[in-house]
Amino acid sequence: MHKLGVAHVINSMGLGGVAPVVYHLLRTLPPEEYELFLYVLRQPTDHAAVREEQTERFRQAGVDVSFPDRDDKKFYVVG
Repeated sequence: MHKLGVAHVINSMGLGGVAPVVYHLLRTLPPEEYELFLYVLRQPTDHAAVREEQTERFRQAGVDVSFPDRDDKKFYVVG
């Protein structure tokens, strides 16, 4: 069976409530039916340890997390 892709896009892996809400939304989708993606438009610039914990939590839940290549570059093509 072909999995459907579900992607969420957030501005940054912030310290507020957006990332946890997106995590819970993605976690409720059955992994055998959906391929999960999270696109973060900006690189984290502070609180690196906390932000890395959030990123790792998504990855452990089976979410493919992507950041832009450089701090000053945002994604402009999502594939």
